[in-house]
Amino acid sequence: MPSLTLHLEEVRPGRGSLDHRALLTSAHRLHPDLPLMLEHLPREEYLPAAAYVRETARALGLPL
Repeated sequence: MPSLTLHLEEVRPGRGSLDHRALLTSAHRLHPDLPLMLEHLPREEYLPAAAYVRETARALGLPL
């Protein structure tokens, strides 16, 4: 049986294929105060990553 290796390339929110609209909507349904974390990013990407997540939440009408 061949061995399968999983490789994930971590990129800042908005630059990959994860549907952040679905993630934020689902997280809000679970609990409106559910914290989300940004991690494993180069230092200079944290502010743009946070801005993208906040802009996406605002577009969905979710509280920040």
